[in-house]
Amino acid sequence: MTTLFSSQTAQLSTLEVSNADALAGDLFHRSFHTDIPDFPKHFVFLATIAPGISLTLGYLHYTRKQSIYLCGGMCVNTRVLRYLSKTQRQDIKQQGGVAMIMATSSLQQLTGHEAVFAHVGHTGSYRICMAKNFIDTQYDHLIVNWQEPVIDERKQELIEQANQYVPF
Repeated sequence: MTTLFSSQTAQLSTLEVSNADALAGDLFHRSFHTDIPDFPKHFVFLATIAPGISLTLGYLHYTRKQSIYLCGGMCVNTRVLRYLSKTQRQDIKQQGGVAMIMATSSLQQLTGHEAVFAHVGHTGSYRICMAKNFIDTQYDHLIVNWQEPVIDERKQELIEQANQYVPF
């Protein structure tokens, strides 16, 4: 578990889990009207509001396909924000908000890949991804964050590979 934010009354952490259904299944279903993916990588964002009491603040999923990751399923539980103090909510806002913190934390934990792709239709999600150095591809809603120097021909191969899975 990685601690992202901590104060006297709450702690915000990210946790990679092999099965996120118990922690984030309801949130995912409310957001996307379908079941949470049953394969890795799952990142759950927890707000610990008291010793032994953690609430799910958000969720984000990555699917590994050879040398790329497909990012999707981001959802934020705004109900949990109500349990945080005004100061804590302001601190989160100063860091760019829950979604920005989730994107930053999870991207830092991915290793051994050439690129991360996202398929975004939501304007807010698009802005967050752009702030994390994603760039547009020639395909609507498909964006990429290059993790390594990649020659143009290889970039196009990876873009075509990711586009096969749209939407994700």
